[in-house]
Amino acid sequence: MSYPSSYYDINPIHDTVHLQQMRDIAHETVINEVPDICKSICYDAINRAFNGAMSGMKIDINRIVDITCKEMNAQFHSEEVSHFMAEVLQRELINALSSIDVKLIVS
Repeated sequence: MSYPSSYYDINPIHDTVHLQQMRDIAHETVINEVPDICKSICYDAINRAFNGAMSGMKIDINRIVDITCKEMNAQFHSEEVSHFMAEVLQRELINALSSIDVKLIVS
């Protein structure tokens, strides 16, 4: 059912019906779209925070391994060994963190 705008029609009830229809459409759009938008924003924020933390941890892990390797015997002191150890530590850390179950409740 379509009602003309009051620009063409002088009956004010048509404007009231049209306004209610627009409110209903807006309400339905908010109900259908906002939860997905909120989830997307939250997941993006969590992902950025996690990646930032991992980047900082990578630098710290590399420093720790470098210091450890420099104090080790000369035969173990090499860039390949330190990078290998850093990668193994990072992999283990990621595996440990990935086992954490994060639940996001949007209400």
